[in-house]
Amino acid sequence: MDIERIPDRFGICRHSKKPSEEAVHPQPSEPYGAAHCLLTPTTPSRTRCVTRFAACLLLSMLAAASVSANQLPERSSLRVVGSTTVQPVMEAVAARIAEPLGVAAAIRGGGSNVAVSAVCDGTADVGMVSRARAVEECRDAAWTTIGYDGVAVIVHQSNPVRTLSRDEIRSLYTGQTRRWTLSGFDHPVVLVSKAPERGTLAVFEDYSGLVSPARDGAARAGAGANAGLIAPTAWESGANLESILWVAGSVGGIGFVSLADARGAMEAGMPIRVVDVDWVAPTIATIADGTYALVRPLILVHRTGNARAQAFVMMTRSDAAKEIIREAGFVPAEAAP
Repeated sequence: MDIERIPDRFGICRHSKKPSEEAVHPQPSEPYGAAHCLLTPTTPSRTRCVTRFAACLLLSMLAAASVSANQLPERSSLRVVGSTTVQPVMEAVAARIAEPLGVAAAIRGGGSNVAVSAVCDGTADVGMVSRARAVEECRDAAWTTIGYDGVAVIVHQSNPVRTLSRDEIRSLYTGQTRRWTLSGFDHPVVLVSKAPERGTLAVFEDYSGLVSPARDGAARAGAGANAGLIAPTAWESGANLESILWVAGSVGGIGFVSLADARGAMEAGMPIRVVDVDWVAPTIATIADGTYALVRPLILVHRTGNARAQAFVMMTRSDAAKEIIREAGFVPAEAAP
């Protein structure tokens, strides 16, 4: 059956912010349409999603993986938590390098901010972070950069736009530009943003000079008086795949995700496309030499004095680990200036 009705066990739909009525709502009949919530008439308290089965299943798996740090296994395994961008690399390092040496690691997502909090409060051994370190953040921890990733701006495959400047991106994400008005392409803009705990959002905010309205008052004040706000009508997604699904299901969609994940989605047939930013294409070369604007470090964080965590982090400095980082579409730390 093409469309299935399945329980929203992990609150995926409830956590997505509804856009304005003017926006294009991805419909279940569209390819890769994102989840829509309905209240079942006979049981109004039960929220259910109507979507393509594969898309909902993938999102459910992501949500299941993104558990809080205190749900991780017992002390017998290293507890590794955080960025879903870094997660596949660490899973490969664990399987191909650590486990053959007798080192077990339980790896979960959750976001960069979750990683830092979990390491600082001792509920995780290693945190995976995909953004720069904030001032005064977890000062008694060691921060090790293992590589670099580009944050790609993506649109629907049918959108003819090829490049966007910083000013154009700001105009789109503040809601000033509400429609794509290109030759033969006239559709409402559907904005896809990120939840505050996601490292991808921090990179986008630094580049654009915009701040998510979901940030607390202190964070918004710290961004400066000239910082604008991302339009409150933007969808807030979690993991990169969720953003990709929204853009793939919205003809007027635009979002920002890990370049490696965007490439993987396109190779899998997702109807999205990566656009140039400030007339520079995001490639391994432009990320490595710094000419592409949206670049972020991939970092592992652990408390100083945690010998088990330090040994695991040191495994990522090996030639075998660097090859894993390259295979994932990232730039190893030593390859960047």
